[in-house]
Amino acid sequence: MLGCRLRASFDISGRKRATVCDDERTATIANFLFPIPIMRTFDPVQLVGKAITLAPLRPLDTQDLSATVSDGELWTTPTTVIPRPEEMQRYIDRALAGHARGECVPYIIRLNDTGQAVGSIRTCKINRRHRRLEIGHIWLGRSFQGRRLHTEANYLLLCHVFDVGDFLRAQYLADETNAASRRAIRALGAIEEGVLRCERVMPGGRVRNTVVSSIIRDEWPTIRGRLRDRLYPDSR
Repeated sequence: MLGCRLRASFDISGRKRATVCDDERTATIANFLFPIPIMRTFDPVQLVGKAITLAPLRPLDTQDLSATVSDGELWTTPTTVIPRPEEMQRYIDRALAGHARGECVPYIIRLNDTGQAVGSIRTCKINRRHRRLEIGHIWLGRSFQGRRLHTEANYLLLCHVFDVGDFLRAQYLADETNAASRRAIRALGAIEEGVLRCERVMPGGRVRNTVVSSIIRDEWPTIRGRLRDRLYPDSR
């Protein structure tokens, strides 16, 4: 299995869209079958992998994601900002409002075998003119960390960004002190470009330096092949 499959899916509004595909050939087919300019609208679609599916975030996902953040009390992580269960509805409402303004595309991550919610991810800071965006707000329940789910979630989204969309750059941000997050981003193939000093003030008052990393379109074919071989060795 190659992970993501070319197939029709439905976004929040119920309109049919193309999902992600595995290479330029199927990406071309996707753009032919679904001629709506995905990069211009970038509506959320269901992205199906081997272990997980990225589904468009909905208001009804509040209870599931509240349970997910409780798995390890993720909100206590000092190097990132993750909502408490009682804050989840507002978190989702703000994400969907950002999508309505064309600023982000939020997803819930679910296991394919059980449908259980295990985390969240989104594209944000979408700049259509310069064809760049950021992949962020990535978190997984403690029980589901270290199981390649982070890698597959990013692989599915990067395929969508570069193979279906025509973006030039996908950017990642991480707290300079968050060694695990930086290691996971580097493992995807992203290049650390530099540090934004005093980039933000964290909820506890700590001033954070932020490491900027990116994957660009020219690098993507090599990175895609490496990630695909790691995730789906049986497909070789």
